[in-house]
Amino acid sequence: MCLENTDYIDNPILAYNEISEILKFVNENNLDIEGIHIDCEPHGREDWKTASVEEKNDIFNNYLKVIEYGRQAINEFRPNTKYSAAVAWWYSAITKNKELVYGRGGDLVNKDRLDFIIPMIYDGAGGTVEKVISNSEDYITDNVSTVIGIAVNDYNYNNFNNIIQEIKKRRRESKYFKGISIFANHLYPDWDDF
Repeated sequence: MCLENTDYIDNPILAYNEISEILKFVNENNLDIEGIHIDCEPHGREDWKTASVEEKNDIFNNYLKVIEYGRQAINEFRPNTKYSAAVAWWYSAITKNKELVYGRGGDLVNKDRLDFIIPMIYDGAGGTVEKVISNSEDYITDNVSTVIGIAVNDYNYNNFNNIIQEIKKRRRESKYFKGISIFANHLYPDWDDF
């Protein structure tokens, strides 16, 4: 995972520079990687919540440029590398409501951008099988390769495996469902030292 900062949205060419450096290192050291995953979601910016619709679209268009510059670096230095990004589960929904112009799945996943997306469904958006199914629906019906991202902290640990199996069972009928990515948000005590 790389580009874990919304600053890239302000200067999208930096995405090309960083991913190029990563892939040059991988190639020079004969490393075997399957993909590059980025995490610089536009709604993580401090100004997102107060931005007008026009400003949100400007921010989002720069985010799409970040994605495109990343794809350009991958095509140049390691063309068979899979490329994905964490995205908010609700980008597609607000695009349907005309709050964004280019937030649908097909805007994000195509030959010039990503191979698949990981809508992050957590902090109240997840927690039950029904919520995960509902909140992943837009991207699945957008007909783009989707890996559902869920946070382990949203679930009772003893039931977690059953929940995963139920999500897989319900999503299995879609050829666009590509799996589940499980993550945990941890706050380490020494993070404040950096």
